[in-house]
Amino acid sequence: MKHSLKIKIGKKMRTIKEERSKIPIFQSTEWSKRREARKEARLNKKKKIIERRKRRAEKEKSEEKEAITEKEDD
Repeated sequence: MKHSLKIKIGKKMRTIKEERSKIPIFQSTEWSKRREARKEARLNKKKKIIERRKRRAEKEKSEEKEAITEKEDD
């Protein structure tokens, strides 16, 4: 179980992550670029996995067709 550090601000306990998002440094372009890069990497990884599955499915179909044609030739 993850525990985020909490700090007391005013009467509320808030996570550091919540407060950090309000600090201008963390809203800067460098951080948003990193965030975008991570997002892009995730999407690319998903795309690769989908492509791999498609290729594998096509390969299996072609193998089945070859097996059927071999049976007909006999």
